[in-house]
Amino acid sequence: MAKWTAPAVLMVGLAVLLATALHPLPDRTAFEFGLLYTLTRYEQSLPLAGLGLALAQMRLRPLFVNVALFIAAVPLGGLVANAIVAALATGADLFVYLRLLPAACCATTGLVLVVRGTIRAFLLPVAALASGLALGLVINMSDPTVEESMFALGAVACGIWLVAGPLLLWRRFAQPWFLIAGRIFGAWLIAVGLMLGALHLIPPPDLAEPPPAMSE
Repeated sequence: MAKWTAPAVLMVGLAVLLATALHPLPDRTAFEFGLLYTLTRYEQSLPLAGLGLALAQMRLRPLFVNVALFIAAVPLGGLVANAIVAALATGADLFVYLRLLPAACCATTGLVLVVRGTIRAFLLPVAALASGLALGLVINMSDPTVEESMFALGAVACGIWLVAGPLLLWRRFAQPWFLIAGRIFGAWLIAVGLMLGALHLIPPPDLAEPPPAMSE
């Protein structure tokens, strides 16, 4: 039975997401909107999948510790979101830091996949905490529906599936080339994080004013 757990989790999740995507937009529930919300935000979904790949390479004790840290960070992200909303109401300018969080998640998770040894053991809890916080924070601050709890439940369910799928598949069907693929994906995540960070930190160049039109 355990042999088919990983494929079952992956296939059931894919089937649910496909059925949700094919469901007519006017008829979608808040839960379905939440599922697709997490999946379609690449700056959110890619680090979650990368976190699953990184967790799959851990021994059982650090694996359970970091999974628990990730799960605990999701509701904590919701509390942080409430504090941020209160700070914004007082005029605090926090949008730059909020925009940098996805970039930090991508870069940190990518580093965890690329490095090894003590550095990985130190960075993995940081990546787990950052990914959980980002998931909880973005869900809380971006809910477009009245049924907030169902939207959040769908978004969190998709986020957990994105972590669990790669984790279970790696541990069940581990192959030597998985390490190479994981490092390639990690390097790609680092590049995505750097590009996202540069997008928000480096101001766009000023465009030259077009010359005035010549009157005939």
